[in-house]
Amino acid sequence: MKNDFLKKWEETSVIKGFCISVFGGLLMSIIVVAISFLIMIFKSGNDGMRYSFLHLMYFNTKTMSDGSVDMNFGTTGHFLPAIIMALVFMCFIFAIFTLTKKLLSYRVKLLNERNNTL
Repeated sequence: MKNDFLKKWEETSVIKGFCISVFGGLLMSIIVVAISFLIMIFKSGNDGMRYSFLHLMYFNTKTMSDGSVDMNFGTTGHFLPAIIMALVFMCFIFAIFTLTKKLLSYRVKLLNERNNTL
């Protein structure tokens, strides 16, 4: 008797696994960039330009003469590090997916062999 989760995982197509890995890679990349940006914002209280995640995002603060603070933030246009990171995460998730499918098919083969010998 198979576990329903293992059965669904085994029956998942490679295309669906690829789509899941693309979505997971993008989601993990967004989380890493957002955490990096938040750490960069609260890292120091000095005025000036600060960059996060290999110059992907910037945060600029300037204290005015009246005591108010002018803040700007945005992207610098250097998207290559984020794209590479998303691809690495995607490949990692897809490799785990593929390895798990192979291990599950090997498990089924071993269970069938055991049932045939009994």
